[in-house]
Formats: sequence, C-alpha cells, structure tokens
Amino acid sequence: MTKRLLFVLLSVIFTASIIYAEGEENYGKPLTLKEQTKIMKILHHAKDFEGKTVQITGKIVKVCEHAGCWIDVQGDKEDQIIKVKVDDGVIVFPKDAIGKTVVAEGVVYKVEAAPTEEMEHSEAEHKDSDKKEMKETSEKEEHAHAEGETCSPAGGYQIKGTGAIIK
Repeated sequence: MTKRLLFVLLSVIFTASIIYAEGEENYGKPLTLKEQTKIMKILHHAKDFEGKTVQITGKIVKVCEHAGCWIDVQGDKEDQIIKVKVDDGVIVFPKDAIGKTVVAEGVVYKVEAAPTEEMEHSEAEHKDSDKKEMKETSEKEEHAHAEGETCSPAGGYQIKGTGAIIK
C-alpha cells in the first residue's frame, strides 16, 4: 500500500512539473542571478552597468531573422528597448518568440563600431525598417537630451547574453 501511494504521489508531482514547465524554453546557460534589473535603469545609467552581469525581463519585440543571434527586449514602456546579443550558434532565438516574455541574463557592454561583416548582416536584414526606426530613435534621443535625461545612445549598449528563458 505504501509503495502504491508513493508511486501515485511521485506521478502527480512529475505530471505537475511537466505542466508547469510547458511553454517555457531555456536557452544557453542556466540563470544565476536572484534579482532583476529594470531595462529603463540600464538604459539611463548604462555606464554604471558596463561590464556587470544583469538579469532582465520583458517582451521580445524583434528577433534576428538571419541567425537568431539577438533579440530586442522591451521594458515597461515601448521606448525602453535593449538588444540581447549572443554568439552565433551558441544560442539561437526562435523567430516565433516575438510577443513572448523573456528573462535574460548577460553582461552589459558598450557597442563599438560594427565590423563590416556584422554591418552587412544587419543591413541585409533590416534595410527599410531600420531607416524608419533609426529616425524615430534619433528623434526620441533628441527629445530626451532636450529634457535633460541621461540615456545611452541608440545601440550604444547591449547585453551579451549568456542564458534566457522564454515563456
């Protein structure tokens, strides 16, 4: 009787864990941080976070269509977006992740001038949409600086992703 009860109990726990985990996909290394940092805080104080590991959460608004090597994650507001870039092939973010929630972890770094190959990859993927987005971002930055806000330049800081959970 005891063995049967134990078997039933373990079966229920196992089934519940599968149901709970369904819809979640892990990418890269397991997340290690206990606290999350708001995307807004990183964008407005990027130099303070440079070289530090952070954990963010937000809605995926864009995915690299070429190799799944980056995602744009939106914070609490539409204009709070940070790119989580990973090494090609180490993590491949699914193209259908747009609109899903992600918890991502990685190191904040300043983006230097893009190498020619990366620029070509980006240009081929985003020709017209990037022009419109760059103009909108530039206008938002000018407004922010006119208002005295300190925010990092568009694309100035990103997160080198080490792990993520997409829900």
